[in-house]
Amino acid sequence: MGIALKALTAMKETDRQVWEEQQGFISMRTQYEKVMHAEYEKLIAPYLALSSIAKESIPFPGHSTEYKDALASNLIIQKIDSDGGESYDLAHKAGNYSYITNSEGFVLAGDKLYLIEKDKI
Repeated sequence: MGIALKALTAMKETDRQVWEEQQGFISMRTQYEKVMHAEYEKLIAPYLALSSIAKESIPFPGHSTEYKDALASNLIIQKIDSDGGESYDLAHKAGNYSYITNSEGFVLAGDKLYLIEKDKI
């Protein structure tokens, strides 16, 4: 799996997504990146040209559908900071293995699927 992991982490995001679609296997990393892109498009991109003062007067528009779906399916977890700030991360601490693991915990290696459970494959 080490060679596959190195190859996938070195790929451009778009190339990796095409490869995953060809395999019929969508990794946690790709799902997470789709959430990040959707959140950027909804929460940041529309307001880039506004001044800091103008941004302060805009009410929070709510999260993207992708974010809500990922939260509901336990792909991501929401973190609330002590100052009220909000962030999110993958619920499963897969690290770089998120490139080769899907949201159900399966790993694709060649033409074989493996299931990761806690500390065993």
